[in-house]
Amino acid sequence: MHNIKFLLFRISIFAIACFAQIPGNAAINIIDAGDRQPVVAASIFNNKGVLLGISDENGSFLSAKPSDFPLSVQCLGYEFNTVESDGSTIELLSRSYNLPEALVSDKSRDGLKILLYIRELSTFIADGDTTLVISENMADVILPTRPKIKGFKGHNKAQILNKRNFARYIKHDGTDSIARDIDTGAMSMISIISSIDTLSLVETPRLRTVASGFDTIMTKKNATIIYRKSQSSYTQSYDPLWGKENHKVSPSVLKLLGMTIDINEAFNNKSFYRNDSGKYRIQDMIQETYSISALAKGKLWKTVFHAKSDILLKSLIEIYPVDFEYLTLEECKELSKEKNIAKPDFIVPQNVSPLDATMQSIVDRAMKLNPKNTDRNIEEK
Repeated sequence: MHNIKFLLFRISIFAIACFAQIPGNAAINIIDAGDRQPVVAASIFNNKGVLLGISDENGSFLSAKPSDFPLSVQCLGYEFNTVESDGSTIELLSRSYNLPEALVSDKSRDGLKILLYIRELSTFIADGDTTLVISENMADVILPTRPKIKGFKGHNKAQILNKRNFARYIKHDGTDSIARDIDTGAMSMISIISSIDTLSLVETPRLRTVASGFDTIMTKKNATIIYRKSQSSYTQSYDPLWGKENHKVSPSVLKLLGMTIDINEAFNNKSFYRNDSGKYRIQDMIQETYSISALAKGKLWKTVFHAKSDILLKSLIEIYPVDFEYLTLEECKELSKEKNIAKPDFIVPQNVSPLDATMQSIVDRAMKLNPKNTDRNIEEK
C-alpha cells in the first residue's frame, strides 16, 4: 500500500511543480520592514504547527480562525516572526548572511558534487484529522562543470542519502500522538524537486544600479519573477500560475486516472549570497524553497488515504547546500557506479530557519521515542 501511495504521489507532484496559488481578500498583510513592499510566498503556520498556506502576490493571506492565533510566519531571506491577531500587518526583517569562504573553482575537474540538507514541513488534512510531518534529509547532486562532457551527464536530481522524520497525528476528537522515523509513504513531497538549477543568475539592470530594492519581470509565458536585493543576499521568487484563471489548475491527465486534484499553490524561491559582480552561480546559493498546496478529490485518492472527504496537501521544502567538492571525471564515474553509498551525518546549516515552539516540541517529544520500532515509536496523549 505504501508503494502504491508513493507512486501516485510522485505522478501528482510532477504536475504540482508546474502550477500554483489562489489569491485572497486577506486580513493579514506581510511586508518588508525596509522598503514596505509586499512579501510574497511567506509560509504561515498556526499555533498547532499546521501549515495554513502562503502569502499571495500582494503579500496577503486569508483570515485565519481565532483559534489559529498566534500565527508563525517565515520566508526565505527574512527573520522568523509571529502574528498575534487578525486584521494586522506584520513586518519581516531581512536576514543578514555572513559570506562564507570563497569556493575556488578547479577548471581541471569535470564534476561538482554538492551535499544538501533538505527539510520538509508538511500538513495533510482529511476527514477532520490532521497529520504534521517534519522531515530532514541529506542528499547530493553531481553536476558537470561545463557543457557536453563526453561520457558524463551527472545527476541534478537530489539523491536522498539519509533521512529522519517526526510526525504528529491530531484526530478530529482531539487525540494527539507523536511518531518518529516511520514509513511516511505518500506523506513526502520531496519528489517535487525535479532538479537543482545550474544556470547562472544575473541581477536585473534596475537592481544592478541600486544598493537594495526589488524588481518584477514578466516572462513570455505570462509568469512573474520577483527579484529582491538586500545588503547581503539576492533573491528570485517565481510564481508559475501568474495569469492562470482563478490562479488554479486541475490537470486533465490526472482526472483520467481518477486522481482529480486542484493545484492552488506552488511557489519557488532562491536566495544567493550577494557579491559585487552581480552574477550568481549554484556555488553562491544560500537556500532554495518550494511552497506547495493542492486539494486531492479524486476517487482513487480517497481510496488510497481511506478518506471520505477531499484531502488537503500542503508542504514547505527548504534546500540548503552544505558542502561542495570538485571531482575528476573518473571520480564522477566511480560514484555513479556505487550502489551502497555511505549515509552522511546530518549537517544542519547555521542559516536554517528555526522551528517555531510548537514544531520544536514535536521534535523534542519524538526524540525521546525509540526509532525503527513500530511498537515503541508512537506516543499518544
